[in-house]
Amino acid sequence: MLLVNTLTHKFHLQWSLYLALMLILCFKFNGTTQNISVINNGCNIYVAGNGSILGTPTISIHGSYLNLNDGISDGRIEENFGNIWLDENWTNNANNNVFTNLSSSNSDGIVTFHNTTNIQYIDGINPTNFENIYLNDYRKKLLNDNNLVNGILHLDAALDLNSHNFIINNANPTAINYISGFIKSETFPGNYSLLQWNIGAGLGVYSVPFGSDYQTFNDLNYSIDIQTPMADGDNIKFATYPTDIYNNPLPTGASNLELEVLKVVDRYWIISPSNPLNKPKVNMTFSFSSNDINSGYNSINIKNLKASRNNSTLGKWMDMTPRGYNAANTVTIENVMPADFFDAWTLVNIPGPLANVFVPDAFTPNGDGLNDEFLPVFQVDYQIISYDFYIFDRWGNIQLHTSDETKGWNGKKDNVNGVPNIGVYSWLIIVKGKNSENLDGDGVKEKFIGKVTLLK
Repeated sequence: MLLVNTLTHKFHLQWSLYLALMLILCFKFNGTTQNISVINNGCNIYVAGNGSILGTPTISIHGSYLNLNDGISDGRIEENFGNIWLDENWTNNANNNVFTNLSSSNSDGIVTFHNTTNIQYIDGINPTNFENIYLNDYRKKLLNDNNLVNGILHLDAALDLNSHNFIINNANPTAINYISGFIKSETFPGNYSLLQWNIGAGLGVYSVPFGSDYQTFNDLNYSIDIQTPMADGDNIKFATYPTDIYNNPLPTGASNLELEVLKVVDRYWIISPSNPLNKPKVNMTFSFSSNDINSGYNSINIKNLKASRNNSTLGKWMDMTPRGYNAANTVTIENVMPADFFDAWTLVNIPGPLANVFVPDAFTPNGDGLNDEFLPVFQVDYQIISYDFYIFDRWGNIQLHTSDETKGWNGKKDNVNGVPNIGVYSWLIIVKGKNSENLDGDGVKEKFIGKVTLLK
């Protein structure tokens, strides 16, 4: 174990001293390389050189790093284009945040967490403010809140937030460089695992590579396309968690679902802007996994899933009609206005048939002014986008085809030839439209068939 306990000496680790440093940090005992930990007891460590993320590090710690206060000074590190390679855990028990020259540069200072077989923990009485970090190979796990990355989080492993907050203090959408692995949120209300992204006035697509831990990749990836800026200093907090088949527990502050739980995926997302008076206009894409739909309980048509949010002001989910479109286990909702941007979201199937239509089973085209025309009648809030209405005789011959929903059948061929003949006729309606239960801009196409009797 290397103990750095110098109050006035500045500990320079220049590239030219790399080999000498390796002799200090790595020694052999009985033919076996031992892990050497560094305890920084109030010293300023200066790391400079041409270190790289995964290549040749400026300093290698084949053990853990522990940052302390010696009673007078806090241990601290100043990185100048250097790279610290760490094999085990990181703990900050000093009164500061360890690094002293934070920048948003992707190439300034990097800490690489590398272990192929064991979990690496990030812990401490106080959080650490990293410049850049590279999480490589096996799982990493947080044991304290509000650790911060000022530059880039290079994600090449599973990062378990473990009911803690993690902060990206960089408004650039590339501040999370996803390579592999995922960020695990997955904890329940009252103890959310939150990723806070200090987006400020940034614009563009910000992706959070959440994962369910059933897969080795980001199968719950969430992205938000910010169309209008927030203010400098604003952030958005992100979390997601699974539920039971009854969609419990509800998100903090959310009202009960107004839909059948059979029609709701077993997952919620928390997307929480910090400034309720300056929320952005956004597009959002939610990814869900097969584990979020219980095949033995849920009755869900995946292709018709829509995004729904809880209006915490009104205590309702359905005051905004669920909307969006589906593609490969994702649902994208566009043009979410600030007034509709609330914290709690889920994915639902729209209830009920869209085209509630009344079709008579008989009519009498005898010219008496009563029931002289056969005409389907749609519900009053149904907006028709396209329409085809067919009448067939018993031999399958078309008696009428019209695309005008106001035009009925008078019993004659094409409404002009011959005389009405008593008998039973078949009809077919193919209609595409939308109503107050579903305002999807593209509408939904449905087909209806039946029989009608022509009487004199």
